[in-house]
Amino acid sequence: MDFSVGKLQRQWLIGFLLVSLLLPIIFATLLVAIGQASGCQMVGKTAQICLVKGINIGQTIKTLVDWTWYIPLLSLFQVPIVSVGLLIGLLMLVHKSFRGWKSALIGVFSIWFMCFAPSIFGVIFVMYLAQQAKCSLNEGGVGSCYLFGLDMGSTFHAAVMIPLFLIILFPLCTITSVAYIIITFRNPKRKT
Repeated sequence: MDFSVGKLQRQWLIGFLLVSLLLPIIFATLLVAIGQASGCQMVGKTAQICLVKGINIGQTIKTLVDWTWYIPLLSLFQVPIVSVGLLIGLLMLVHKSFRGWKSALIGVFSIWFMCFAPSIFGVIFVMYLAQQAKCSLNEGGVGSCYLFGLDMGSTFHAAVMIPLFLIILFPLCTITSVAYIIITFRNPKRKT
């Protein structure tokens, strides 16, 4: 029985892996819409906890936004071996699935997407929610910000701190991209 994966399946897997990094924000956005459609009060200290089919909408949104920060960004600083291993695995998959310039372009895109896209979309999402809740976001400290009956202060505060981590990631992504391009074109037998 042959369990080998074809080139097209590997390419689809790469796309799925990259898009899966955005799933926490996509699901959090859907939960906001579900909470509003269910008639729950979205903002304010007086808002009751919103339960839809037994799911605490506010707590689930908070957890999903926290995952958005943790998976691609904070895990790099807390559990670097896992983050680096996932990145290397993804780049090996790209290297095996594409040739020449396609491999280089998709590899470099994957590096930058993995490092920046989830965090940028997460910050935009939190800024939208903070604007709806009339909360101020600042680096100075954690303020109260209620969403669906739950204080999102610490989660929203992380959104303000994420750009500082992104500044650190810029040189790391540049070095990784250059190394990947060198590795891609190092083997002269690879066909374009």
